[in-house]
Amino acid sequence: MLSLLFFGAARLLGFTDLPQTAPELSAFVVALNLSVPMAVWMRFRGMEWRPRLGTRMPHGVSARRVEPG
Repeated sequence: MLSLLFFGAARLLGFTDLPQTAPELSAFVVALNLSVPMAVWMRFRGMEWRPRLGTRMPHGVSARRVEPG
């Protein structure tokens, strides 16, 4: 919902195709709009701030590399 509001406001301000013209900014805004509400919700639900075992693993340890063809 926050991303829709952001991109709608950008369109009203004259940035008609923001994801095409500024993909890094668009990705940052979407990531921020997903992670901040999730962190607020998790805090509201009583989760602690300390990292859990699953969050200590480096990203990509469980991901397999897929090579094209």
